[in-house]
Amino acid sequence: MQQIHSTEWHIYALREPSKTEIRYIGKTVVPIKRRLNQHVYDSSREGKTHKRCWIRSLIAKGKTPDIDILYSG
Repeated sequence: MQQIHSTEWHIYALREPSKTEIRYIGKTVVPIKRRLNQHVYDSSREGKTHKRCWIRSLIAKGKTPDIDILYSG
């Protein structure tokens, strides 16, 4: 009998701390805290995407984005 492996996934939102405005929505299968850390790390790499610039501006203020799970499956 074949086993079916289910992978939990999350739809999540990144937002500025203490604000409710969502700045980015994504989907991941990795643990949510790890995904946030990946976003922070990626912002330090080359490239000027809107998301990376926004995260860099937060880091310059001593902050990191908040991450909220919107839906899981």
